This record gives sequence, C-alpha cells and structure tokens, in this order.
Amino acid sequence: MLRLQGLETVELSNVRQDVPMGKVGYAFTRGELNMVSWVSRGIADAGAFSNLDWEDSARTPENPKDALRVFHQGNPVMRSVLLVRSGLRPDLKVKLKRILFSMHADPDGKEVLQAYNAIKKFNAIGPEAAASLAEVRRLMSVIREKLNQ
Repeated sequence: MLRLQGLETVELSNVRQDVPMGKVGYAFTRGELNMVSWVSRGIADAGAFSNLDWEDSARTPENPKDALRVFHQGNPVMRSVLLVRSGLRPDLKVKLKRILFSMHADPDGKEVLQAYNAIKKFNAIGPEAAASLAEVRRLMSVIREKLNQ
C-alpha cells in the first residue's frame, strides 16, 4: 500500500536502524504482540496488521491498544479460497458446496468455522470476491516488482 502511494520502502535489519532520507523503513516483528509493543513504546512509528488481529484481544491486548489509533484501513481482501482438484466428480462438488455453504447454520459447523480463523460463513465467489481477488493480484504485482529488483 505504501508503494502504491509512491513511497519508497526499505527493509531494516532491525527496528532501531536509521532509515535513509526520503524512504519509509519497515521491519517484521514476528508477531502482533511485538508490533503493538514497539508502536505503543515508541520504538516504531506505526504498524500494520489484519483487522482480525486488531479485534482479537489475545493478539492485541486492550491496555496497549488504548494508546494506539487506526489511521488507515486498506480495502478488504479475501483471506481464504477453497479449491478442489480438477476432475473431481460433479456430484461430489455439489455435495461439498452444499455442506460448506450451510455450515454457518449448524452448531457444529459454526464451531469449525470459528476454529478456522473465525470465519462467519463460506460464500461462492461473486462480484465482490472477484474484486477482492483483483486487488490482491494488484498488490502482489507491486510486491513482486520490488522482489525482482
């Protein structure tokens, strides 16, 4: 997202490394708790992570979270896609879809969805999901471009 805004980024070997003038430095924290700690203690100016992690008090405790504020939100992106192998019998595909698309209405199914990244329900890929995939592809092309430099 930073690159799409025309900012030049540079990966830092550690969070205390000096950032070259005119660039935005970034470092990987290896966990949401570290990121919240770095930002709330002033070690880093900002952090970026999933709204699901932000809303999960186990990953983002309320105490340091109270000292932080959300200043930007990106577009939602699809997090999971279920795939089947080519050549799967059509009747099995239909049955699998029926089961997956109705899990949210079943207590046991809800429990499985909750355990699987707190998903509310499975949906077919429609226009909104297709747009989300297009956004992911666009972001990935920017990342790929940087990696190939």
